[in-house]
Amino acid sequence: MGASDYLRIKCSSSPVDWLMEEARNISWKHFGKNIELYYSYYQDKSNETQFTKDARERYKVDYISKIKKSLVNVTPIISLSGQRCELRCDHCKTITLRAMYDAESPEKLYQSAKSFYLNGSKGILLSAGSRKDGSTLIGQEYNDTIKRIKEDFSMYIGVHAGYVSRQRVKEIKELGADSILIDVIGHQETLSKVYHIERPLSVVEEVISYTIEENIDVIPHICIGLHYGEIKGEYDAIKMLSKYPLKYITFIILVPTPGTPMASLDPPDITSVARVMAYGRFKLPKVIHSLGCTRPIGVFGEEAELMAIQLGCNRIAGISSDLTIKKCKELGLNFNIASHCCMIGNGMFDSLI
Repeated sequence: MGASDYLRIKCSSSPVDWLMEEARNISWKHFGKNIELYYSYYQDKSNETQFTKDARERYKVDYISKIKKSLVNVTPIISLSGQRCELRCDHCKTITLRAMYDAESPEKLYQSAKSFYLNGSKGILLSAGSRKDGSTLIGQEYNDTIKRIKEDFSMYIGVHAGYVSRQRVKEIKELGADSILIDVIGHQETLSKVYHIERPLSVVEEVISYTIEENIDVIPHICIGLHYGEIKGEYDAIKMLSKYPLKYITFIILVPTPGTPMASLDPPDITSVARVMAYGRFKLPKVIHSLGCTRPIGVFGEEAELMAIQLGCNRIAGISSDLTIKKCKELGLNFNIASHCCMIGNGMFDSLI
């Protein structure tokens, strides 16, 4: 039995509390008892907020309401294709694009970035719908504008580029982008059925490998439960990533979204999420692990945050309640809080990366 097979069996069958403790100790060994927290987007401040299957749960916003007065700068996500997308993935159906800022022209992108900069934003994330080959619709016509934004405002620029060519990665780097965010899928069936991409799964690893070779930070994102709420390919995705000298990995969790084929599904249970993330720590011990802001909200979101802290997660985006702060204090963690995206970082781990 190979070492990786043993780890997978260990994470699939061992008591989850023990796995979290083991993962936490590994994290603390390499990064100390430190964690960066982010309030990275504006969340509904009403007493109730909707999430899976129309259930309604109360947000605990007392702590957030106190800190938000001094944390007003967010990292805007900008779609350079508006709501246009050729893939219309089963988990999204362009719903995600509708939540982004629309900048369907280079001039609109520049003016948007300028406005965000003047309002205190430290960075922007450029995204778009996708072509049928899985690359995002961020065309060459935006090149000069992206470069100009970097030169004029010195903002952090992350790019959700999709499965692009090596040449396009080189171009993105030359434009001044700081990082490329890539969705990492570990099963061919998920790539074809959920994403509707008719390319071999190897395309995912190819983009990871030459992004690293071109010396631009890559931030792999693994969506736990992406295959219609099932765990299918997440362990293989982590195993593949463990071959590369990564600095970061971000875990997000399927959000069953109204208007998509997954609307009526449940997200994976918290225990399954914890097992996948523990495996990630065992395979990638010296990598900064983040729980990203894409995850179900309400009680599920709170449980996910508490679980991530107990796993030794280094960054948590979109903190939703004072329970997160209380858990950090209970474990004796050093923490700070910022209002930007977790891709930018908040200073604690700069010397390590």
